[in-house]
Amino acid sequence: MSPILSRLTFQKSNQFTAIIYIHPTVDLWSYGDTIQFKDRLIQNLSQAGVDPASFHLTGTNILTGELKRLILQNLKTSLGLASLCIVVILWIYYRNIRYLFFSVLPLFIGMSILMGLMALFQVDFNFLNIMVIPMIIGIGIDDGVHFTNTFRHPNYHTPLRGLFQTGRAVVLTSLTTIAGFGSIILSHYPGLRSMGIVAVIGIAGCLFGSIILMPAIFEIRDHRIKKHQKEA
Repeated sequence: MSPILSRLTFQKSNQFTAIIYIHPTVDLWSYGDTIQFKDRLIQNLSQAGVDPASFHLTGTNILTGELKRLILQNLKTSLGLASLCIVVILWIYYRNIRYLFFSVLPLFIGMSILMGLMALFQVDFNFLNIMVIPMIIGIGIDDGVHFTNTFRHPNYHTPLRGLFQTGRAVVLTSLTTIAGFGSIILSHYPGLRSMGIVAVIGIAGCLFGSIILMPAIFEIRDHRIKKHQKEA
């Protein structure tokens, strides 16, 4: 068999299978684009009278897309278990539903901002940037716990003072992490670039929830407490 035919056929016993290479004209980095391309091929072959049982689609893009699906599916389970463990640990530590809520608030704000901006700019999760999510969860929880402990401390006076006490450390650690992951946004590889984008948006969102929303919430709480004390 000639070298050309050996690349286009596969022999098993006395049977030969033809190999056809199809090169898409667009980038199939997105899992949705890969599935759409695969479904379109199957539809076109079926319309041409080709039995679906007589061919099998494979290749780097399809295998990568399947890998993405498995990673996303398993990560959802892992994140669910991790979230449950975090809630249990915080409940054992605080024994107070309000403080538990305050601890997870920066993470909730950061993830909401991340999901909203990703949907707005049509940035999909892939098997690289999805690995940043556990790190964002850890940073968001850390920010919330630090601020909550500061605001519930016996020496706590005002949200502004608490912000100055804890906010500088939180801002510094967040900015250094953003700078580290933000550098890979300059990468020419789409996976690394999306990894940097997700990290920067997620950490910045958690930082926003920590230094802007949490002091404002505690300021409202303190105002209501003082108001009730005066009325009493």
